[in-house]
Amino acid sequence: MLKITTEMLSKAMNYEAYMQLFEKVVAEKRTTGPNQNENLAHYTELNLHRTRRVIKTFKVPVDVSNQIETLFLQTWILITEAWCGDAAHSLGVIQKMAACNPNVKFQILLRDENLDLIDSFLTNGTRSIPKLILCEGEELNIKGHWGPRPADLQNEFLKMKENGVPKEELQIYEQNWYNADKGKKIMEEIIDILIK
Repeated sequence: MLKITTEMLSKAMNYEAYMQLFEKVVAEKRTTGPNQNENLAHYTELNLHRTRRVIKTFKVPVDVSNQIETLFLQTWILITEAWCGDAAHSLGVIQKMAACNPNVKFQILLRDENLDLIDSFLTNGTRSIPKLILCEGEELNIKGHWGPRPADLQNEFLKMKENGVPKEELQIYEQNWYNADKGKKIMEEIIDILIK
């Protein structure tokens, strides 16, 4: 597995800078990354609304916040792109969790500008995002990683895909699943990695 270095993180953005970029590309009717088309621009605009909704509505429960507060010097690196629908549902959850502890530094890298990094964290051989890498200490030792979506949803998604369910139906299923779950599984799975 690739070693995370401070040089890699020199290209990273904090949450505020990423949201400024997100808003900028939406205003310009485009997206992040090299692939630009109307569909990706449309998904990016939808994702900005979804991300804002999660940020507004998701609350970290006190017991989870207490667990995060015990962490010592962490760097959480989220690999994503603005057009990614799964990221729209997870970015806000991860940001709110990271904000529970000043010892947690939350950094965001764009996938298509960091292929060497995402290629060390493939999902079933693909560059699926979002991908969260959890590092400890100044040495950035990798504790674990999460993504691109909660395990229950990922398993169902793969089954549906194997059974030839059309892309539009998959997207509706995913959206409904995320709306019903409200970030709970994302949070639980990340906490499970952190407390191992």
